[in-house]
Amino acid sequence: MAIFLLAIPTLAGSAMAAGLAVRVTPVAGEPYAAELEAITAETLTLLVAGESKSVPRAEITRIEATEPAAIQGPTVSVGLADGSRLKAEGFRIEGSEATLELRRQEPLEVPVRGLRWVRFRPPSPTIDNAWLGLLGDDRAEDMLVIRRSAETIDQVNGVVIGADATTVRFSVGDQEVPAPVARLEGIVFGGSAAAGEAESSGITVVDTLGSQWAVRSLTLASVANLSAAERAEGVLEMEILDGQQRSLRLDQLDSIRFEGNTQLLAAESPVESQYTPLVQLPIDQPRLLRWLGPRVEGDRDLILRSRSSVTYRVDPKFGAFATRIAPDASVAAGGGCDVRILVDGEVVWNETVLPSDAPRGVELDLGSARRVTLEVDYGDGEGRSDAGDVIRFIEPRLLQ
Repeated sequence: MAIFLLAIPTLAGSAMAAGLAVRVTPVAGEPYAAELEAITAETLTLLVAGESKSVPRAEITRIEATEPAAIQGPTVSVGLADGSRLKAEGFRIEGSEATLELRRQEPLEVPVRGLRWVRFRPPSPTIDNAWLGLLGDDRAEDMLVIRRSAETIDQVNGVVIGADATTVRFSVGDQEVPAPVARLEGIVFGGSAAAGEAESSGITVVDTLGSQWAVRSLTLASVANLSAAERAEGVLEMEILDGQQRSLRLDQLDSIRFEGNTQLLAAESPVESQYTPLVQLPIDQPRLLRWLGPRVEGDRDLILRSRSSVTYRVDPKFGAFATRIAPDASVAAGGGCDVRILVDGEVVWNETVLPSDAPRGVELDLGSARRVTLEVDYGDGEGRSDAGDVIRFIEPRLLQ
């Protein structure tokens, strides 16, 4: 689907204020600082080291505001069928329509069939695995998820009839049950988990409250020749995937992700994940994986300790892989570890990483490969140890 964006040309070297300060992550290469001056359907105009440059949008994976406002977002989060994940001040259902109350924005009205889930509580390490395990499957009925304790949830299948700030009206069989929101973790709505995905343009706008908007197109008039105050009041016009128009002030912008050009592995589900401790522990493998296995941080990075590995499928449209590899910031000392990248089971990159090492970049041609594996292992020798063996794969991604 074509994406149309409007921009007004800017004058390089203007004496007036430049654009919005951003950090740019390219498809290949290191991130760099710039000022966003304009966006068109094909390019972004960036001021880099005093020089105005037009960069093809296909060469950029993400732009981020350098100093986004630090704001505590609302507790309620809502997942939509189009892939959006929104933070809401309030949520209600009346008939076939749902209304999301959004801070500093007009309420958003969506059909109930466009909802995938609502979570009334903030993320919790003791509950997240169980909650996330309920998402992503097709289901015929709605599911009411009840918080039983600080560590356990339960669920009941039925049909959501209505909801407001205090109560979810839920039908189980022929009986209507008023469920207090204070006792709920959330709601998982019935329907196909894949519905709406085919419409995605691959562009996601993230605001300072943490909402992630899947958008069809963007419109941004140039802010290069505006004052700082005028830039903050500039408006990013978004067409979301159901055709509604939404507006977002630039001082509410956290980042824009152009995910059609890349696929962040941290946002995908691995086909296999393994962890083997140096010393055998009397703990079952699923629990070991949850505690010490590969984990995602910030929806961008992967953290692996020795000995562990994680494998991802490669969509045929991607032909390359890129990442940066560094000792995790939590590591102060240790003997180092071996880091390997395997493509279809064959080692194509293998280096020893020490706790004092600087990040190193990796870019690999995948050809027609269908799987890529990241692996961290103990160093060689009799004195091998897992002390300090924690590696951060920085934004590992597949490239077109």
